[in-house]
Amino acid sequence: MRILFVDDDDTRHDIAAKAFKAHEVWHARDIDVAIHMLAAREYDLVCIDHDMADDGRTGVDVATALVAQPWEPRFAWVHSWNPVGQQRIADVLSGKVRHGIRAFSGDACVSVSQIVRGIET
Repeated sequence: MRILFVDDDDTRHDIAAKAFKAHEVWHARDIDVAIHMLAAREYDLVCIDHDMADDGRTGVDVATALVAQPWEPRFAWVHSWNPVGQQRIADVLSGKVRHGIRAFSGDACVSVSQIVRGIET
């Protein structure tokens, strides 16, 4: 499975790299890189954090770029402490993702482990 993991937190990237070791994982630590990576290839799963940039942009900008792509991911998962931001991303992605959108909040280890369990089921 091809996974794009979008987050500005290095700890979450480290956890994701270990948790997703059986999959092909691309990491984007900022919004511009994520948008570029979405245009470069198709992914089965896109994991998006909401609160990422200091310039007013958020994971909603990444979700908007994903919707503009000619391909559809199988899954999109939002991981953020911000429930309003999670819902905003889910609203943008509604209708674009083939098999569903899931939102996770809280501790990075718990969020990533929930994502991994979701992939494996």
